[in-house]
This record gives sequence, C-alpha cells and structure tokens, in this order.
Amino acid sequence: GDPAGAAASEPVEVIPEGVLAGLSVLWVDDQPENNRRYAQQLEYGGATVLIAYDTEQARTVLDHGNVDILISDIGRPDRPEAGFEDVRAWRDANLAPDAVFFFTSRVTRARREAAAALGAEVTSDPRALLLRVGLAAEVNDPTAREVLAALLDSKFEFRTADGIAKQSRVPVEQVRAILDAYPQFVRQSPVPDRFGTPLFAAHSALHARVPTGA
Repeated sequence: GDPAGAAASEPVEVIPEGVLAGLSVLWVDDQPENNRRYAQQLEYGGATVLIAYDTEQARTVLDHGNVDILISDIGRPDRPEAGFEDVRAWRDANLAPDAVFFFTSRVTRARREAAAALGAEVTSDPRALLLRVGLAAEVNDPTAREVLAALLDSKFEFRTADGIAKQSRVPVEQVRAILDAYPQFVRQSPVPDRFGTPLFAAHSALHARVPTGA
C-alpha cells in the first residue's frame, strides 16, 4: 500500500487510553510495518487490531470475525484501486463495517469522491486518521466525523461554523446541524466574536490528547 504518514518522525498521540475498549479494527495493507506506530495507538486506546496483508486475508477475517472499524490502503502493486474494489465488494456482501477509512499517501478529489460513494473517508494524515477512528467509537455518520475532527484538530481554541465548514468541506448549514447534534463533543462560547458570530470549541476526551497547533 501507499506509505501514508511515513515521513512522521514521532508517534502521534491522539487516542486516549480505553476510549476504544472492546472494539475490533481490521487494518488491510500489504506493507503493515509503515503503520505500526499508529496501530499501537489504537491498541493503547483499547482496540484489538487485526492485520491483513491482502484481500484474501481480510476477507477471511470479515467472514469469521466481528469487525467494528476497517482501515485500508488503496493501491497495491498488482491493483492500483484495490482498496476501493475490496470495500465495494464487501459492502455488497454486507461484510464491511459502517466505519471505513482509507489511509494513503495521496489524496485527490477523485479519491475523496470514490471513498464517499462507499460511505468511507480517506486521509494521508495519521493524526486525522486516528482522530476519526476515535470518533467512530461514538459517531456513525462519516460527515459528522469530518466536521467534529475539524473542530478537534483546530489550532484555534474557538472556531466559527464557517471556519469548520471550510476545513471539513461540509456546507455550513450542515456543520451547524452537526454541532447541535453532538453536544458531547462541542461547547459554545458564551461570547461571540466581534461580528456577533457564535464560536465553538472542542469538548471531549480526544481533544485532551491532541496538542493544538501541531
């Protein structure tokens, strides 16, 4: 698979201890050594991480196990769209979990659209991946995860809905609805900005482990 995040030199501490307790994560990649530090973060969070090197191994796990979260690469030497093809087949067979993430070195508009068509998310940023997986323990909707991750990963203490919309690529009215729907992750400042616009900040256990501005 494409070595996403391979340039990172330090472990990315995002997942608090125990937040993923009881969850099973299947990680599909023909080069799993590139993801070892991130898989360890998920294990620290309490998840069981199962590694599959190819489609056949992953299918065996899905056939026989209860997988809550699936992470996959996209391109492999023999199949440049392997990840998309696999997830499409597993969706058709009702084998893929609701929460699916593609972790890749190259994110393009076409790849974002292909992932979205499969009800999945795609990222090249290990920190973004871990944030979204952490959110998946409580948030089923991938669009809501995108919005909440943008809020959690902000370098600013407070954000406007417009600012979150620009980062998450989600329409601002939908952003406002999501912020209202997940009060356990969001707190609103009692004081608006100088233009009278409401301001929002992250409020969750995940945020406590994310150094803002990194």
